[in-house]
Amino acid sequence: MNLRRLWWGVLMGASVPAFAADWHALTGAYAVTAEHYLDPAPDDPANSHFRLQISDAAAKDLYLAIPGEPEVDACTGGLAKTVGELQCVFLQAGPRYQCAFSIDLRDGSVSYGVAC
Repeated sequence: MNLRRLWWGVLMGASVPAFAADWHALTGAYAVTAEHYLDPAPDDPANSHFRLQISDAAAKDLYLAIPGEPEVDACTGGLAKTVGELQCVFLQAGPRYQCAFSIDLRDGSVSYGVAC
């Protein structure tokens, strides 16, 4: 077997999982921040969290995928679905669906996205 065929087989095998999913573009915003971004301690690293705020179709898909019944969100008045620190909200106005969470870049865990 020549090297070109081997690489073609590896590339095709690695790309099958990507083709099996239905990928879409995201609408939203992100920021790299400190853990406590509103009031960071002086020694708090300024780049420990990757915060995401997703809206529109991506947020709707995520909201609908989160199991359970929505509850009224105290901050927005919208209907919130939460799993761990990830929260998505359905609102009556503005971008109707919004999700917020962050990735702690020190250990890869999911943390809250935005403060109330």
